[in-house]
Amino acid sequence: MATILKCKMCGGDIEVNEDMSVGTCIYCGSTMTLPRIDSDKKARLFNMANQYRLNNEFDKAYEAYKNIVSEDEQEAEAYWGMILSEYGVEYVEDPKTKRRIPTCHRTLAKPVKSSVNYERAYEYADAERRMMYSDEADVINDLQKKILAVSSSIEPYDVFICYKETDDDTKERTQDSVIAQDIYNELEKQGLKTFFAKISLESILGKDYEPHIYAALHSAKVMLVVTTSASHCKAVWVKNEWSRYLGFMEEDASKTLIPVYKDMSPYELPDEIAKYQAQDMSKIGAIQDLAAGVKKLCGRTITQANNETINMLLRDKAEREEEKVREKIEEEKKRKKKKKRIKAAIISISIVVVLAFCGIVLYKPIYYICTLDSQDDEIFEEHYGYVSESIFNRFLSKSDRYRKGMLDFKKETKNSNRFSKNKVQTILNEEVFPYCDISIISDSDKYWIARSLWKLEDFDKSMYFYKSINRDGLSAHERIALDDDVQRKGYFTEQ
Repeated sequence: MATILKCKMCGGDIEVNEDMSVGTCIYCGSTMTLPRIDSDKKARLFNMANQYRLNNEFDKAYEAYKNIVSEDEQEAEAYWGMILSEYGVEYVEDPKTKRRIPTCHRTLAKPVKSSVNYERAYEYADAERRMMYSDEADVINDLQKKILAVSSSIEPYDVFICYKETDDDTKERTQDSVIAQDIYNELEKQGLKTFFAKISLESILGKDYEPHIYAALHSAKVMLVVTTSASHCKAVWVKNEWSRYLGFMEEDASKTLIPVYKDMSPYELPDEIAKYQAQDMSKIGAIQDLAAGVKKLCGRTITQANNETINMLLRDKAEREEEKVREKIEEEKKRKKKKKRIKAAIISISIVVVLAFCGIVLYKPIYYICTLDSQDDEIFEEHYGYVSESIFNRFLSKSDRYRKGMLDFKKETKNSNRFSKNKVQTILNEEVFPYCDISIISDSDKYWIARSLWKLEDFDKSMYFYKSINRDGLSAHERIALDDDVQRKGYFTEQ
């Protein structure tokens, strides 16, 4: 037997059977999840809950869905209805596509999928409904993120004025709105940033109201609920605002709600707000008294908030500075370690170079000592195991003189135009020959000496050096020059 359910998107009638979990509305063409309808009572409860939500009476809708859950705790659609009520979801027609798309009249920081109601809906739903719940939850989350992104950029408010703007019967401005504006003007004079929808939302499109309303509700330290009748105070959008603010008050104890009434009894106020200290606007000077009290509340709370903010900023700054100091210390440690490593490497390389240099430099002097005066048995041990320091220094000095003499000799003989026979002879006689054995003179030096001696016409000594030359020890250029000398001078003719 078919049962009539109200479409949760447009309110149209949908015929459903007990075994249907998904249906399509013939009026708006929307495909939607459906509850398990096993009784007329359950159908009536769902229709009532959906109607509340369609009227944007989200608190009533939530309680209605909650009643369904109390009778059937495994009804997934009831949990999903509670989610739609929590987030104030209304399905509006897209003028371009004519499809029903969700909009949010309430903003919550928590994602839909983290909600207990969503977990229950997902647990008790079949596969098809689970997929649809998941997709729609993602859409709602995206809407919430956009709202939160916009609201975060809005300057915070000190006071939120909640009131009914238009009379439902006459469609004219209410007395509530007039009183609210007078209060708004006075609060602004006192330097308090006040949210008053008629002015604060004047330049905002209707579809963009929610981010601004959410930002104002979230930031305001005081809410004034202005009303002249019980019906106005319980009007859908008025109740939507003050009920949401009560939720914020549960999270932030510094927030305050003040009912402001006129031409009615405070006992006519809704039970939820009747317990708060109310302000009678019929008294003389009521607006000024109210403004002074609100300023005092905001002044106290704003100062506290500012102090907290300043302290937080100071702590943050101190932490950043400490972090910078720590980073500097670490960098300095790394730099010192690197410097030490480089220094150690340089020292190691220097030691190696010095040792290598000493090995090269000291080898020849020691060799000279061992060759020049090898006959002096009293100076050296049998296998030249050691040399006394004084003897070593003396012979080292001699070898240095030989080296200097060879340098001077080469300098004098290199350029034939500057060749000075006397000077060359002096160098050879006094600075070279007395201090060296011919066996330690290189073949190249021997060649230079032999040529110079020939020029000095000391033919015997010249021939002596020529004959001692090993051709393998000469450069290619020197070999050619030696061959030329042999042909020209003919001292090897006997060979």
